[in-house]
Amino acid sequence: MWFYLIAFYLLTHNVQAQFGDHKQYSSYVTVREGAHMFYWLFYTTANVSSYVERPVVVWLQGGPGGSSTGIGNFDILGPLDLSLQERNYTWVKNFNVVFVDNPVGTGFSYVDDPQYLTTTNDEIALDFVELMRGFYRNHPEFEGVPLYIYGQSYGGKMAVDMGIRMREAEEAGTIRSNLRGIAMGNAWISPVDATLTWGPILLAAGLVDQRGYENIQRSAREAERLFNEGHFFNSTAQWGLTQSQVFAATENVDFYNILTKMPSRFNFGNIHEFSRDMMIRDMEYNPQRDMSLETIMNTLVKPALGIPEHVVWQASSRIVFDTLRPDFMKPVTEGIEKLLNETDIIVTKYNGNLDLICSTPENDAFGDVKYNAAFTRIRDVGDIFWWFFPSSEVDKPILLLLGGIVGFPHSFLLNFGGLGPLDLNLNARNNSLVEDFHLLFVDALPGTGFSRQDDAFKVSNTSDETVDHLMYTLQSFYEANTKYEDAPLYIMEQGDGSLLAIPLTIRLANDTRFSENIKGLFLGNAIISPALALTKLGFYLEELGYIDGLGREAIENFSNTTSHLVSRNLFDEAFDQFASLGEFVNEEAGAIAVNLAYIVQKITRNSTGWY
Repeated sequence: MWFYLIAFYLLTHNVQAQFGDHKQYSSYVTVREGAHMFYWLFYTTANVSSYVERPVVVWLQGGPGGSSTGIGNFDILGPLDLSLQERNYTWVKNFNVVFVDNPVGTGFSYVDDPQYLTTTNDEIALDFVELMRGFYRNHPEFEGVPLYIYGQSYGGKMAVDMGIRMREAEEAGTIRSNLRGIAMGNAWISPVDATLTWGPILLAAGLVDQRGYENIQRSAREAERLFNEGHFFNSTAQWGLTQSQVFAATENVDFYNILTKMPSRFNFGNIHEFSRDMMIRDMEYNPQRDMSLETIMNTLVKPALGIPEHVVWQASSRIVFDTLRPDFMKPVTEGIEKLLNETDIIVTKYNGNLDLICSTPENDAFGDVKYNAAFTRIRDVGDIFWWFFPSSEVDKPILLLLGGIVGFPHSFLLNFGGLGPLDLNLNARNNSLVEDFHLLFVDALPGTGFSRQDDAFKVSNTSDETVDHLMYTLQSFYEANTKYEDAPLYIMEQGDGSLLAIPLTIRLANDTRFSENIKGLFLGNAIISPALALTKLGFYLEELGYIDGLGREAIENFSNTTSHLVSRNLFDEAFDQFASLGEFVNEEAGAIAVNLAYIVQKITRNSTGWY
């Protein structure tokens, strides 16, 4: 009996204390011999009859070696901020949040000897499953509650294998959990691909010159070569040297917000080799606060929670990082495919577009759909969004699809609505053009779709100006996707999009950088001469029986007015006139709910103001 009690204490020794006023629970779980992992649970403050009515969210910091109980808790989403004041947007308001110092050796987690540190992502995942077994022993009321695992940066990489191992344990009946989903924020999913995007992103943003770009890319390609040859440890070292090239070329750009610089006190010497949360060590101090995070954790939190005296909290553990060096550059794309294709676990990925270290344009594989998305910065104008879906074969041609001059977002409409690999229900489309082309969707005008404009009242006034922006966008696309720089290029447009596609095609054909690429232009239902097209509309609608002779005459007068405005170069007025065509046809010319975009179908809206 005594042996059982002692063994159970060693397996999960609970810390019966708390820090602050929020309802909480903290505990160690011995996940293996010599490996002790720490978690800190904060019960939700949501207005519910019982906290088990809300899901459990596990938060994992990155690094590897970044402390969730410190950084994730006080710096990001816990109930108290770094000044130990109440955080008004804490996740605890909606969820039961569990901060885990993971892998072992991170934060308050510790090992009895360095030999017990983890060396692979799978080992980290197995330790996590054992931690959660201990968690459910301590909190059996949560066994049926939906569980979500959120990981930032390297935490996102860890979450993938954790999701796989947790589901395996659930199916084997060795854990009573209810895992519903994993989420990856700015995640380290495909490290080599991410590193190869640094140079193109910085060049497109105007933060490096050509020489700096070439130095960064040369170093990144060396990291890729070492990885492909199986020299994983050396590839990680070369990744660190690539960071040095970035700092040298940009004068210490902030890897997490490329619009800013690293603090002046942030200094690693000549060699830089730090992931996201490794950098917290020198960045956590704020002169406006009385204490650093390290002081808070070691002098206030540690005694309050009854942490063993020999454990010293650090924002990031160098020894944890070093032990995982051989695994650091390995991707988890296959794991994501497994989760998507073989489980019902919800997989979510989100990214900040100003992040460099785990960049948005990093090539990701979700199931069978691969894509590359990014923004191209147009100085003093805004950011143009492009979304690239590569075909299965590299030597396929590229098909460029642009939004029209009235700003319809092709990244959504033509992508999910007709031609992309997924339909509106996010199911695979059987007849997608991605089978025959690399598809490049561009929200051509800042302010439409995902593209953004700096000034809502300042828009491109001419197609020439828009074409200039598109030429620069294409240049940045090729710089980020060098393997496709020799691929044949075709442009496909419909409706008013032809007013951009035609001048862009001419410009490409006359530019030595692209003249060998551009091969053709497809125009569907193109608006080439709007005023001329109007002269035939009244006759056409009368022949179909939608209007009578009086209606035809009304439309002809409408057409003559539009042509007159064009002849006097009153293009703004002519555009306003043309834009009111649908309303005019259905309210003035006698038609009834005619859909001018699809003549055999009626418009089914309650108000004629929507024509």
